[in-house]
Amino acid sequence: MCEPTAKEQTILKSDIDYAAAPSVSFPAGLVVKPRPTGPKSYAVRSLEFTAVCYWVTGFLFLGISCLVVFLFLLYAIIKHISLLVLFTVGVPDRDGKVRIDSEDYLLETLYTTILLLFVTSYIYYWHCDAGAEDRGSHPWRRIRYWGLWNRMANYFPINLVLSEELLKSDHILCVSRDQNLRNSSFGGLPRNMNYLVGYHPHGVFSTGAFINFMTEATGFSTAFPGLTPWLAVLKAHFKSPFYRDYLMSLGIIAATKGGLLYLLEAEKTGTGNFVVVVVGGAPEALEAQPGQYRMVIHKRYGFFKLAVQTGCCLIPCVSFGEQRMYKQLPNEPGSWLRRFQDWVTRLSTFAPPLFYARGPFPYR
Repeated sequence: MCEPTAKEQTILKSDIDYAAAPSVSFPAGLVVKPRPTGPKSYAVRSLEFTAVCYWVTGFLFLGISCLVVFLFLLYAIIKHISLLVLFTVGVPDRDGKVRIDSEDYLLETLYTTILLLFVTSYIYYWHCDAGAEDRGSHPWRRIRYWGLWNRMANYFPINLVLSEELLKSDHILCVSRDQNLRNSSFGGLPRNMNYLVGYHPHGVFSTGAFINFMTEATGFSTAFPGLTPWLAVLKAHFKSPFYRDYLMSLGIIAATKGGLLYLLEAEKTGTGNFVVVVVGGAPEALEAQPGQYRMVIHKRYGFFKLAVQTGCCLIPCVSFGEQRMYKQLPNEPGSWLRRFQDWVTRLSTFAPPLFYARGPFPYR
């Protein structure tokens, strides 16, 4: 996402479960869509911060909020059906006479009918659409072009950088480093193949993976015309009603064997699929600390097997600066906090990192 600092050019604290190297020299590459430079007005900085607030609060609270809203709707149906029963039977007044207010009865009937139709229709749709996250989801491509994502990319800033190794690939045309992509001879990757992208590091939110591949803020379609990007996340995200539909509208799929095979096997969905997997998953999120890159690859070889099985191309992707967005409370392996976090991760598949920056909002 950002240019690596000198400290970040060494991968620290590696052990048997982590891929590490004593010293890493990061190659230069081609920035697809350079971010604007120079001073920004207060209004522009406020809009960028608002975009980041939307992303952070959505990531943290949107799933549980949608679940709470759905449960509230179910409660409201029960409540208003009970009120209709009372209206039908009638409510005795002080004299013991039963009176029915026809106007209130009609309003209550109309409200309950609309509410019941909405909830039952969604439940029926949810039942019929079950497992769509394993079948390519329901992407709505116009969301990729929201100006909100561009503001968010400018906040950090986030850049999509093509490495020199990729530019020199036999499958594409080479371009000099100082040329702008739109004015170059870069032709992108072949459209007659599928691609499995292994993304590191996870960070706290995998912000780089989302902005670079699920939006057009950094120029994905300009760099790779004809390819369709997908981002694989935990299947548990799709358990929340409404939230699951929001994720699938972005082109997000479940990180399951079935979900990945559906897009990578050319016989099922054709070619041109660019599937991004945050390989380290929840355990790697607990390793997100500024100045170090601990990449979890232990017991992650299934992704490589999928590439061999389907014949797709395997592409590595590293996000520089992802680790600098947040700090975490000290949670070295073996500490009581880390043991608790590992226990929660095994129990729920979610990682509970205790992070901070400017409150819940990230550093630039």
